[in-house]
Amino acid sequence: MKRILNELQTLERKMKERFGDLVWLFPKVESVKGYYGTGLCERYGKKVMFVAERPSRPSRGKLYRGGKSKQAIEMFYKALKRLNLENAHLTDFIKTRARAGEWSYKDIKENLAIFEEEFNVINPDVIITLGQNSFSWLSLYLIMKKSSLEPYKLKHYSQYRDVESYKDEFFKNLKEITKTFSIG
Repeated sequence: MKRILNELQTLERKMKERFGDLVWLFPKVESVKGYYGTGLCERYGKKVMFVAERPSRPSRGKLYRGGKSKQAIEMFYKALKRLNLENAHLTDFIKTRARAGEWSYKDIKENLAIFEEEFNVINPDVIITLGQNSFSWLSLYLIMKKSSLEPYKLKHYSQYRDVESYKDEFFKNLKEITKTFSIG
């Protein structure tokens, strides 16, 4: 556990040296560890990793302080708590902020080595993608790595619609995924 946390801290320093203030990592909020989740979710006896595409650029300089973004991440973290996934490792494939859906070959190339290192530190038993792009990228990554892991696909927690309109469906889908890898 301590080794994993030390390696994640070292990796965070590398990211900040390389990308500066553009780096955003999932924060710790109450019992949800975010980026510093080691992956081990004791209820399931598995190391779980969630991978999104990339963090969104903050509006008016304040990330997750208000509006739909704040509600979406709060809904996501509440779902993790309800399903005993507080220690799951939460990350983005691309570590730097941009507009939703904005990415390039260069972005992926610049972040691939970092993601590879992070993936190896966590060494997940279960990997859940958030959104279509992360599912596609991770599927290809796992195939190239010759991994036996098969990613689960979950809609991204942040949509272009009100959180209330999809939160029950999001929770239901995540609960169904956890049932497939639950040990009891």
